[in-house]
Amino acid sequence: MSHLRLGKQQGAVLIVSLMMLLVLTVLGLSVVSNATMDVRMTRNFQHSALAFQGAESAISNVIVRGDENSTAPAYVATTDPLLTTVMAGEGSTTTVTETIAASAAVATTSTVTFAGQGGVLCTGVTLGEDSQFACNNFSVATLATINETATRTTHEQGLSRGGLKYK
Repeated sequence: MSHLRLGKQQGAVLIVSLMMLLVLTVLGLSVVSNATMDVRMTRNFQHSALAFQGAESAISNVIVRGDENSTAPAYVATTDPLLTTVMAGEGSTTTVTETIAASAAVATTSTVTFAGQGGVLCTGVTLGEDSQFACNNFSVATLATINETATRTTHEQGLSRGGLKYK
């Protein structure tokens, strides 16, 4: 009698083993899928941070180009985006395009907008109406794109710089 029982139960062990194998396979695929998603999220975060840093660098480059007292390469008034924008008048814009080399090339386009002149010098010294100096107010908006992944970010910064009044 014992022999008959063993013969009937041999198929049940196979089915239970296959079910356990199926559960472990699904669990393994889930772990691999989550790991792949984590890698993608990390890469996206790194590209986003790189694009933001590229935008910040481009804004800094625009500001340095507009500072004749900077230690950057020789100041040339004709390539100064701040001065060019002031000379064009209030509400005018100047566009600066450049590529910043990093682990991935970051292409940036900065738009400098002249927002007008105030009567207060940037250091907080108030000048009279007949003064030849004023505070020039600008907005620098930058779009940075990582070429190989099309990651994009925009960043905007306002700045004021003392200078001559325009007429």
